[in-house]
Amino acid sequence: MPGMLISLALACSSVDTPTEQTLLTTQAPTREATAATTLSTTSPTSVPTVVPDASSAPGISPTPEPSSDPEPVPSTTQEPVSINTPTPIAAATPAPESPVCIPSGDHTGIQAALTREGSEAVLCPNAVFELGDTIFFTQDDQHVYTQGLPTDDSRALLRVVGRDIATAISAEGNDYVSIKNVIIDGNRPALGIADGALINFGRGIEDRYAYGHVVEWVRAYEPRG
Repeated sequence: MPGMLISLALACSSVDTPTEQTLLTTQAPTREATAATTLSTTSPTSVPTVVPDASSAPGISPTPEPSSDPEPVPSTTQEPVSINTPTPIAAATPAPESPVCIPSGDHTGIQAALTREGSEAVLCPNAVFELGDTIFFTQDDQHVYTQGLPTDDSRALLRVVGRDIATAISAEGNDYVSIKNVIIDGNRPALGIADGALINFGRGIEDRYAYGHVVEWVRAYEPRG
């Protein structure tokens, strides 16, 4: 061993031989230095390299690892737009039109309206009719009345003016007829007495029965018969 050789050389050498002592003392460190050099150059290859953990170092934030998930792509689909559509308002059903009323005149205007079954003679309120002849119902289910069916003095007025007649209106021979909401004046003070009823309702031809005759809200006065 090198160490043992050095010790033996020192023990056997004399004080008077400094050259050998010097040689020994100078050679020994050379071998140790060589060995140290060898160790210093070869030993690091076997020592594992330690990489410091950045997360444990104070004051250093770890670098985030890149995510493997793909970034979301913004959608190009537009959201449906809600449109408040106004609720359609149902049109109001128009009220049935009232029949055109017959204005003031004589008996002909009323008689002309009574031509077929179901006919109606609608008289204008406050109208005045001068009757030169009797008004006759010509078919079943005919009606004479003041428009709006008033019950006051605005009812249409039928006044007898013909000296040869006493009857203002007659339903003889027809069924289911009516006169409503009118005023009938027999005009007796001006025309005097005559034969006949002011309103001829309630009987049929040749004494047969009559059906459905209606007289309602009628003011009748001054009959001639």
